[in-house]
Amino acid sequence: DFLRDGIRIYQYEKSNIKERTEEEREEHIPYLVETFKAVLLALPEQNVREGIDFLPRLRYPHAKEVLAKIDARGAIISCAFQPVVESYGACFGISECYGNPLFIQDKRQHGSIYGSKDKARIVRFLSADRYIVIGDTADDIGLAHAAKEKNPESVVISIHRRSEALDNEADLIISSWKDLGQLLESNLN
Repeated sequence: DFLRDGIRIYQYEKSNIKERTEEEREEHIPYLVETFKAVLLALPEQNVREGIDFLPRLRYPHAKEVLAKIDARGAIISCAFQPVVESYGACFGISECYGNPLFIQDKRQHGSIYGSKDKARIVRFLSADRYIVIGDTADDIGLAHAAKEKNPESVVISIHRRSEALDNEADLIISSWKDLGQLLESNLN
């Protein structure tokens, strides 16, 4: 069942999310999030939590060192589930984490996060002098716009080249966390 559901979710995402406009994507993300949530909740919670805790070690191995170099004290705002966002936050040393609730005990803040508009709404609640937005999908355009509205000197970095729309909004386009780290290293020396 899990494999079948995973394939179904992947096929839905491929045909309804990738290569779509921001508005088209936002129509489908709530369904995708809720469907994936139902699949995960059908599994034993302990297994799901163990998988979630392991994720940050698999993905973006250079992110932690890059975020330390820029002295990141910000927030993670994601369409992912709250325990996933908190797991990345713990790994990266970031305490403000905003995601979609998965388990009943997950904190609920500022409503669901299904896309660009929801991410922008959350940025407007945050207080900082300046923002560095590091995003990788069209969903992060709202973060970019809200950060620039709050402070035009905020920096938007598009990473992984996954979204042409985000690339068009970015101050810097970079292919990986490792490359961003090397760029910072060369500019800090």
